[in-house]
Amino acid sequence: YAHAGGDPRTNGTQTQNQRIGHKLMMRSGMWGRLLHDACMIAVAFSYLSAAPAFAGLGEPESSINADRMRMNARHSVVRTQQYSVNDLQSVDGSRVKQYVSPSGMVFAVSWHTLYKPNLLSLLGPSFYTYSNAVQQAARQQGIQRRFRHESLDFVVQSTAHLNVFSGFAFRQSMMPRGLDLSSLGME
Repeated sequence: YAHAGGDPRTNGTQTQNQRIGHKLMMRSGMWGRLLHDACMIAVAFSYLSAAPAFAGLGEPESSINADRMRMNARHSVVRTQQYSVNDLQSVDGSRVKQYVSPSGMVFAVSWHTLYKPNLLSLLGPSFYTYSNAVQQAARQQGIQRRFRHESLDFVVQSTAHLNVFSGFAFRQSMMPRGLDLSSLGME
């Protein structure tokens, strides 16, 4: 205020209600700001602490049980001499398969879902290669329902049609020796 007598518009005669209203406004402003800051911090922590939705390529098998719980899915495991397949199937029919080498690392994934899967989690560190390739493909004209990218070590194929998303990805360097891709249904 301009002078110690209070608000100059009231000639120094501020009513009790005006003083109380001003104090409440100041308090709610302070508390509103504190509440806003607390919410922003909570949101930041939720992003930082969010676990990946799936055990991604190149990641250990140990997180698959947490994936099952997040998807609220049935979990079955089929073991072969060269690898094991962790099959997660949710009530809506969505299915994610994670192929694990004898060393305990996910070397391939496949999905058939009724929602767009979290490819950042599924593809793990390979997601950025995928993302760059998708950006290159997006420059082509027309609707792209099917996408395939192959590099020296990474292959991914994805398809979307009428809200059904399917695809697979694998890292060739992590595959068990002598494994034929046709046995996985990925070619």
